Amino acid sequence: MVPTDFSDCTPIDVPSDGATDAAECGPSATQPGPLGAQFYLYEEQGTLDSVFATDIAGQGVQPIAEGQDCTTAVGSGTWTQNDVPGGQIACGISSNGSVFIAWTDDEFLTEGVVQLAGTSQADVAILYNWWLTNSNYVG
Repeated sequence: MVPTDFSDCTPIDVPSDGATDAAECGPSATQPGPLGAQFYLYEEQGTLDSVFATDIAGQGVQPIAEGQDCTTAVGSGTWTQNDVPGGQIACGISSNGSVFIAWTDDEFLTEGVVQLAGTSQADVAILYNWWLTNSNYVG
């Protein structure tokens, strides 16, 4: 299960972190947008939350400041839809010349990670704007 903006996806080895399925995708249909993505499915909310916390800590991501989002700063927090918490989100700039957004979806027990070439907050904002309209999972 991946967001509908991705069609070029293939199964990958399932990590040993409790995931039950995993896929890697090429570029999103909507551009500017991710050049690649990985998605992971979990059976339990606790496992999903723990894996996400470990993943973003490994990237050095800290909580985002109050009143900011990924258009203005890097960091992590909770995303909502219609004022209902939907999962966690983190955005940042990697040392390998790319920006990323990682998020969980509590309804579908998934973690997604998308990347875009870039090294600036403006690049993070481009990816975040893609995420806002194209990252929904459809059951």
